Amino acid sequence: MTITGYLDETVYATEVLLNSIWQDHQRIKELNQQIHAEALIVEREYQAAQWMQTEAEDSDDVMAGVGRHFENYWGPDKVLHEKKEKSNELADLLNTRKYSIANLSGSLLDIAKKGLSTAYGAPNLWPQNHIVAGLPAATIIRVSRNQSTHVDEAIRTGTFKNDEIKTVFDALSNSDPIFADFLIRDMSFEVVQLLGWTDYDSYRNGIINI
Repeated sequence: MTITGYLDETVYATEVLLNSIWQDHQRIKELNQQIHAEALIVEREYQAAQWMQTEAEDSDDVMAGVGRHFENYWGPDKVLHEKKEKSNELADLLNTRKYSIANLSGSLLDIAKKGLSTAYGAPNLWPQNHIVAGLPAATIIRVSRNQSTHVDEAIRTGTFKNDEIKTVFDALSNSDPIFADFLIRDMSFEVVQLLGWTDYDSYRNGIINI
């Protein structure tokens, strides 16, 4: 089977995976931005209240600062507290979603790796045309898929039995320090980002031009 034939056979699965990955990523990003924005509002209000009390010229100024402090507590801070409570409730869900994104990305890498094996055979026969972060994209796909599959082993023992995983991720971490986490968590999503697979077309083009 040719690589285009394989891509045609797996188009539905890969589209679903990519859509799910980036939709969940956007939800997490928006929630974190919202919480951060609320925290900044409250911090500014408290700083303003503190300044009013510190720079007060008379008792009226002091009480104005105190009043602003309590006004802030019952206003933006109460909202923030409620958001933090909600955030705490969602923390497990967010972690689960991040775990889900990693798993979805791992599944995508697995599909890509199987496609390259199906179309080209043994890894030493795979094309090496596209270079990313100083490495062939084909190598990144294959080794990242292995990292995702065996990451529990590394978390448990502190290493991978396959030395190639360390070699490749040490090289990737030279371009982005985030890849230094390869011994403690699944790096599939970061690899999907690195490869630029933001939608089905970018994924398909990346595999065809591997």
